[in-house]
Amino acid sequence: MKYFLGGFNACGKTALIKNIQFCMPTWQIIKGSEALMNAFGIPGDYEKLRKIPQDEKIQKLGEIINSYLYSDGNFILDSHYVNLIRGTREPNTGPWIANFDALLLIDVSPETVLSRMEADAHFRDRALFPTDMPEKDRFSVLSDYISEYKDEFSKLGFLHDLHGEVIDGNQSKRDVFRHFLLFHKEFSECFK
Repeated sequence: MKYFLGGFNACGKTALIKNIQFCMPTWQIIKGSEALMNAFGIPGDYEKLRKIPQDEKIQKLGEIINSYLYSDGNFILDSHYVNLIRGTREPNTGPWIANFDALLLIDVSPETVLSRMEADAHFRDRALFPTDMPEKDRFSVLSDYISEYKDEFSKLGFLHDLHGEVIDGNQSKRDVFRHFLLFHKEFSECFK
């Protein structure tokens, strides 16, 4: 199966990916941002990646994943349907998304996202908001982003006739993983 795993920043994608890697080590997993930084020759430099025009990143991401989409075995792309960079929202997919078997979305509330981001703020700058944006305005920007993100997820599923699975990211990491496993088992049975 070929899955596109999306979710807002701090929704729990990384925790789910770690569980999949641990329990299903044969799966191929591509972390979108990491793969793009390597492809552009800027490994680990998120700031330089953010400055590359979005259409160039979408095209490059398509090139990267095409080899995986047509290979044997299970594959997950860990990326975003929409990026939020310093307050600007940008779609993050191209026509290549039609080649996936299903779209996954880890959904969490804006309150949860903000609290998780605050908890890891000293480890990383997610660069979601303009540097001069007051704290009180961040919730509104984040709420609008999440709303647009969910709309884009639904639209992509409809346009490309892809199953869309929403996973409740407010659950424990264990329950998020269980949800994914159950979905994968039932969904892959349809293709046998």
